[in-house]
Amino acid sequence: MDNYIYYNMEGSLQRSINEYRKFYDPNYTRPNSSDELLFPHLCDAIRSEEDVGIFLKEIKQIEIVHKLLQNVRTIQFTKNFLLNQEDSFLWNYIQAYVDDICILYNPDANEIRNLWRTKTNSSFLGLPVYVALLESQYIKEDEIEESMERQINGWKNYGSLQFLDEHKTEILKRNNFRKAFENTAFNDLFSNDSNKQSSLCYETNFYMSVFRNFGISNFQVTKMIDNFNRNGKFPYTLASQLFDEYESIEIECEPDEKITLKELLNKH
Repeated sequence: MDNYIYYNMEGSLQRSINEYRKFYDPNYTRPNSSDELLFPHLCDAIRSEEDVGIFLKEIKQIEIVHKLLQNVRTIQFTKNFLLNQEDSFLWNYIQAYVDDICILYNPDANEIRNLWRTKTNSSFLGLPVYVALLESQYIKEDEIEESMERQINGWKNYGSLQFLDEHKTEILKRNNFRKAFENTAFNDLFSNDSNKQSSLCYETNFYMSVFRNFGISNFQVTKMIDNFNRNGKFPYTLASQLFDEYESIEIECEPDEKITLKELLNKH
């Protein structure tokens, strides 16, 4: 009976492939059409991990894999398929469907640790994935500080912080982003090395993203004022942009210190 169902037209994998070819062909299907009548046939036809691969090879639409991963009949086949793909393919999929991490991995899986150690800090595209790991509590509590510092150093080297909306900012705040920032990237601003100061100018977008989203703490204000008073070293492009946006950034310090820092930024 299983073989009959598999090769019967109602459950045929090839039939689903043919149906979806037409579905994604604009000559047959209008834009924004639903595949609600086709998808149940596909779920019937998927009987193995290999079937998922065959379908994706013919119908190169990654959103179908996402839908198969949500379906109770095909979830395990699809999960096995994804976890057995090349690392680059899986990473691209995770970036496209961040929430599927909770389906693909167990909270204590070594793969989770590998993600935040080698992937999420490699470019700004990894930020949503890292935030999803934090939100799902997939990073062990005693590893959050290390993971956060790795992200900050990676994002700083990339030179930008993208996709940082209010929700993501709040999750990072809850997990002590500011403290990790002060322990890592913030300290780099006070280097006396002229070459280092010049290179930091290329990372201005990163620092300004942090200041816009997380504000400037009293500790940071005090340290910046002290640094200006001692040696006046500060990345000049950052000083200029910070001065221009000074009034719109939340700064946690006494009014006189706020004025002092602004004056020092202007002189610099």
